[in-house]
Amino acid sequence: VMAEKYIAEREIFENQIMAGDGIAYVYNAAEADQREFLRVIEEIAQTHGEYACHKVDTYKSDCLARLLGCESGPAVAVIREGKVESIICELNREAIETAL
Repeated sequence: VMAEKYIAEREIFENQIMAGDGIAYVYNAAEADQREFLRVIEEIAQTHGEYACHKVDTYKSDCLARLLGCESGPAVAVIREGKVESIICELNREAIETAL
């Protein structure tokens, strides 16, 4: 079962998250403040329509976060041309907007 889960997460990582330009919000859904910041991430992604918005919930699994290079959350990974360009650990709108 664990091997199937790993394969499924690798496919999501390669075929969805890394398939173009995007932002990946790595967060723990059990933390209220991190869930609330999700709204800000969605607004930023909507403002920058060329970026896909990916939500990576470490409460369920941290495999996708590790594949992105985010050892701890919350964080935002900026993905350009299928590569992680930067990881932002300071969660505020201005820092993320500047990275985009």
